[in-house]
Amino acid sequence: MFGWECDPARDGRLTIAEYREQFLGKVGHQATISGHMGSKRGTAANLAKVRCTLAQVFDSFAIFEVDDSKRRQPGCRRTLCVDFASVHSGDTVVEWL
Repeated sequence: MFGWECDPARDGRLTIAEYREQFLGKVGHQATISGHMGSKRGTAANLAKVRCTLAQVFDSFAIFEVDDSKRRQPGCRRTLCVDFASVHSGDTVVEWL
């Protein structure tokens, strides 16, 4: 799905399969996710940091439920999709709580 291949022996980063396995072990765990939103990277305006709970893991991405109960309307649930390529490249940072 993504146009890159990671050689762990070369750069020490995980492959997509290894990210998937790592995330599968964290289902139900809370995390703080920060990353760039939009095309103007490097500006403070498009940096976002949210607190989430890992809900589901797929082949190349994970779905998080956003923990914003103070602003949530009844019956409304916000989700966040994080692809493993963005975590690999450093565009998205996931910190497990």
